[in-house]
Parts: sequence; C-alpha cells; structure tokens
Amino acid sequence: AAFQANIAQLTRERDDLASEVNQERELVLATNKLADDLKRKLETTSSALVERQNELVLLNQEKARFAESLNKVSSDLSALQNLHANELKRLNADILLRNDTIDKLSREAEAMQAKLLLKEQECDGYLKELDSLRCHDQKTQADLDRMRKLRDEMRKLTEGFD
Repeated sequence: AAFQANIAQLTRERDDLASEVNQERELVLATNKLADDLKRKLETTSSALVERQNELVLLNQEKARFAESLNKVSSDLSALQNLHANELKRLNADILLRNDTIDKLSREAEAMQAKLLLKEQECDGYLKELDSLRCHDQKTQADLDRMRKLRDEMRKLTEGFD
C-alpha cells in the first residue's frame, strides 16, 4: 500500500508536472504570440517613425525655403519702402518748389496787374487830355478860320485905301 501510495504520489506529481509543462508551453506560446505582435507593432511603429522623420526632413527643407523666400520678400519690401519714401520725399520737394514758383508767379502777376491798372489809368488820363486837346484844337481851328476871314475882310477893306 505504501508502494501504491508512492506510485499515486508519483502519478500526481507527474500529472502536476505535465500540467505545469502544458501551462508553461501555453505561456511560451502566448508569450511568443505576444512577442510576434509586439514585433509587428514595433515594425509598424518604426516604419511610421521613419515616414515621420522623412516628412520632418521635407518639412524642414520647405521651412528653410520659405524662410529664404520670406527673407528675400522682406528685403524686397524694405527696398521698395525705401524707394517709395525717397520718391515721396522727391515729390514733396518738387511740390514745394512748384508751390514756391506758383507763389512767385502769382506775386509777379499781381505786380503786373497793378502796373497794368496804373498804365490803364495813365492811358485814360492821356485820352482825356487828348480829347481835351482835340476839343481845344477844334476851337483854335475855328478861331483861326475866323481870324483868316477877318484878315481877308481887312485886306479887302484896305485895298481901297492904297
């Protein structure tokens, strides 16, 4: 009976060990399956990471191109702003010069207008004087004509006394 108890004990131990081996085998299979899943996920993640790194390189290159373009555009804008400011200064100076010229010409025109008015007044005075002289001349001419007639009449009268 001790022998049978020993065999039963050994059978139980063998069954327990077989059960443990089966459990360990299942655990190894599950671990291998999990390891395979993790490998696939790692490969997928690595592939995605490589793609992202490539995208990042391309984006950094594009960023550098944009930064270069931005610098060029900023430089061009600055040059255009300077050109515009200089042109605006030149135009303002030209406007001031033209305004000064207009003011000078306006003053000259006013002076000429005043001179013209004085000359017109002087001409009016001369015309009045000329009219007065013409009128006086007509009177003088009439007086001369009368004096001639008188002289002629006096000659006729004196002809008889000679």
